[in-house]
Amino acid sequence: TILYEINQRNSLKLIAGQSYRAPSSFEVFFQSASNSLSGNANLEPEKSTSLEIAYLTQFNELFIQAVIYHAEYENKIYRQRIFTVDQPDLELADGTLLSETGRSSTLYYQNGNRFSADGLELEVKYQFKHGNLFSNYSYTDGNNNDDFGDDHYNFKYPPKSKLISGVSYSRAGYFASAILTYYSSMQAVTETIDSQSKWDLNFGYRQQYNKHKIRHVVSVKNLFDDEISGPDYVDREETFQTIRWDQSRHISYTFSMDI
Repeated sequence: TILYEINQRNSLKLIAGQSYRAPSSFEVFFQSASNSLSGNANLEPEKSTSLEIAYLTQFNELFIQAVIYHAEYENKIYRQRIFTVDQPDLELADGTLLSETGRSSTLYYQNGNRFSADGLELEVKYQFKHGNLFSNYSYTDGNNNDDFGDDHYNFKYPPKSKLISGVSYSRAGYFASAILTYYSSMQAVTETIDSQSKWDLNFGYRQQYNKHKIRHVVSVKNLFDDEISGPDYVDREETFQTIRWDQSRHISYTFSMDI
């Protein structure tokens, strides 16, 4: 990370990073009794490389951070359906050939092609007496270089845009917050999932009891009972293309005390 201070209120950051993920034991050694799913002993570690440029500014109670980035991904591990007629000599985790199982196909872990993404993130905070306003927006645009010809690739399924905005207020021990979460439209296997949003509310009270700090919180999640769904990118079957990401509206009470 390199930090350059333009002046007392403005600065730039350059961030470069690289990460690895070794294949899990499940991805390497697992094989179902019916041979419908198999690991792959030849998997390579996943690798990602990223470069970010961030601009930060603060003016009185207003704080803004804007980030643009580019990321490269190599050897992403995923499951692909392999048909016996195409690869009869595919070796499963226990050494059995696919043609010897009597199955027409199997789901097989393997490494994908190199792909990349560009994106931006914007964070805005405004502090006022007894509370604050905040908003976080992200946008990601990834290519489909990891598509093996079956129209499945990593950045097909996530929403390109996501927004989280809210307000919080506290005074005399009481506090409250309201949070809006928005997802842009998403692509399932063959269907398009329309944009979605939900509201969460929190109300609470802090009190002191002897030497203990007590906190009461009542939360209302998914206030308007909106159905927030996303694509099923694990099984990737046309029959059931979406799964519910969030619960239906529910109210909860939380009590906590510092001992």
